[in-house]
Amino acid sequence: MIAKMESRCPVGEKDWHAIDKHFKGKIITDIREHFVIPPGAEYDNQALKRANKCWMQYKYSLKQQYYKPEQKTLDQICNNVPHGITSSNWVKLVKYWDSDKGKEDEHGQKMSLLELWIKTHTSKDGSFLPSTTEDFVDDVKAKVEELRMMHPKMSEQELEDEAFQQTMYGNEIPDRPVGYRLGVKKGDIFGVRGVLRKEGYGKVQKRIL
Repeated sequence: MIAKMESRCPVGEKDWHAIDKHFKGKIITDIREHFVIPPGAEYDNQALKRANKCWMQYKYSLKQQYYKPEQKTLDQICNNVPHGITSSNWVKLVKYWDSDKGKEDEHGQKMSLLELWIKTHTSKDGSFLPSTTEDFVDDVKAKVEELRMMHPKMSEQELEDEAFQQTMYGNEIPDRPVGYRLGVKKGDIFGVRGVLRKEGYGKVQKRIL
């Protein structure tokens, strides 16, 4: 929810570092107003990391849904402003997507949903974060090869996007959160909740207002 709020995470900013510190302070305040969280910078940082991941995924989903330069002109895309986003921020985001830098990641390649997931679930040295597993990536890659046989005209990015969607959001309910090792619960995966559980605080309870 917070990642989709203009007053907290404006989509017009190109990266998380550009988000105003005042907005980040509001994010921490919002979370602390709804959850019982011990004091400490560690918990605040985990909350911001979670917000950053959600914000990146939200912007990428917007790009997949609205940015179709092969079908519409840049002006048409700019004028098709999604609900909840100001026109000025939407235009900034679209123009960034249309720039050379916006079309590439730091390695000079367009990012698929799979690449985005890997980027947000690995450390700087390229290793997966402690709570994740490479099994999910292997499952997606296997699905890519399956789809490649069925749809030989699809691009690599389209194949990876479709394989990611089918693997992550398939009809079957997984025995564990998709992409995470055995013994990991949904509440353990991200941010503050994961830290609290590791520290022995148990479930994060909502405050009774």
